[in-house]
Amino acid sequence: MRDDQGSSDGGKRTAAAKATVHTMDLADYIVRYVAARHHDTGRNHQILMKLDIEGAEHELLPHLILT
Repeated sequence: MRDDQGSSDGGKRTAAAKATVHTMDLADYIVRYVAARHHDTGRNHQILMKLDIEGAEHELLPHLILT
């Protein structure tokens, strides 16, 4: 939260802790693991994946489409 935004803690602010966040290339994961599994079975079936990334879909979808 930026300093100029209101907060529900009565204006009291605490220092944010640093965290290491591991990321991955979702398109690469789909190509390597999901699509590969689909082709290995030799069956004609569909794979369903749920994408819930809280509004970042618009940033990710172009990369997925191009890959």
